[in-house]
Amino acid sequence: MESGPEGRKELAQTMADYTATLNAICDGVEEKDKDTAVAPVRLQMIVTDPVSKADATQVRMVMMTFVHENGQWLILDEGN
Repeated sequence: MESGPEGRKELAQTMADYTATLNAICDGVEEKDKDTAVAPVRLQMIVTDPVSKADATQVRMVMMTFVHENGQWLILDEGN
């Protein structure tokens, strides 16, 4: 973003050229207490290179943390 408006436009175009699919699979939820829960989540991202049209796939396991607020379960930590 330090490259100014032209750099931001170029980055936006580069991002628009790459198509991706993200699948998130939750393998179960464990409530820690009445307002906190954790869940192991398998993330699969498939990115298609705009030039070669080849797909690249990456799979990661993360442990997501959720918190219950105002009647909803919200993501507290996405599990970097």
